[in-house]
Amino acid sequence: MKHDFYYIIRPTTILSDLLDQYTTNHHTQLEASLRNAVIWQKQPGRTFVGWEAEHAAQVKLLFLADWIETYQETTEPSFKALLGEILGEPPYSVELFNRWWTLEVVRSSLREVTHEAQALSPQTYTQFAPTGFPQVDEWLASQQSQKSGQST
Repeated sequence: MKHDFYYIIRPTTILSDLLDQYTTNHHTQLEASLRNAVIWQKQPGRTFVGWEAEHAAQVKLLFLADWIETYQETTEPSFKALLGEILGEPPYSVELFNRWWTLEVVRSSLREVTHEAQALSPQTYTQFAPTGFPQVDEWLASQQSQKSGQST
């Protein structure tokens, strides 16, 4: 079975603290992109045992390259200062990535939520207590009634 690889990239606490110092109203989208987790995917293909470290290093460098290319042309002074503090001077490295971001590698076959929900038996849905979230509780009730209607 071939698996997809998912790479979850998150800012470190150090980066989050640094961003707090540079917060501006002009770059909220940019700041959000630095503060939020990013998920990258590698389609299944030929993967050799023992290459996990190499795959992770490649993803880290690709992330840095993408990030640098996307934001290097900024003209806003405070953001230029932030970029300088994060990047420093070339050559850039995996260690630079490791200072500012973390990488979690998930090797999995993707399961589709809707498909999984439809495959459950009617009895399964009746075993759950209300969540207190109206939309979730409505969904559970809907699944219970649909499943009950299908089994009669």
